Amino acid sequence: MNAPIQTILRAGGKVVGEMDDGRLHRKEGGVFAHIKYGVTRKDSQGRTWGPQQAVDKQTALKMFTRWAAEYVLRENTLGSLEPGKWADFAVIDRDYLNMPDEDLSKVNVLMTAVAGKAVYTDADFAKAEGLQAVGFKLRAGGQ
Repeated sequence: MNAPIQTILRAGGKVVGEMDDGRLHRKEGGVFAHIKYGVTRKDSQGRTWGPQQAVDKQTALKMFTRWAAEYVLRENTLGSLEPGKWADFAVIDRDYLNMPDEDLSKVNVLMTAVAGKAVYTDADFAKAEGLQAVGFKLRAGGQ
């Protein structure tokens, strides 16, 4: 996340985020750790890189949703929840827009859905909500 995000945005460009990582649902990290880097510009060791290039949480959300859908030419089916789109979404364990920026890497994914169908549910969340636990299973050591 050392990209000059604000410079690109001011020039009229859009920066997109993507994650193709089996650790997406990993506690304490995953995609929200990457979002934290763009918002705080701090790496995992706490070093700050280009603080003037930081974005707010709303912009970071657009980078991983609407703008990413435009980048892959799928804005008519992906990127937002509205009639006619696939209903890909995630349920998380806290209020993303109102939480401290420093805590973004602590967000845990409780459920994800693709085309409106649950493809992952955290086992504890599934039990509490009377759902079947499905999808990705963590191996020993959190990997």
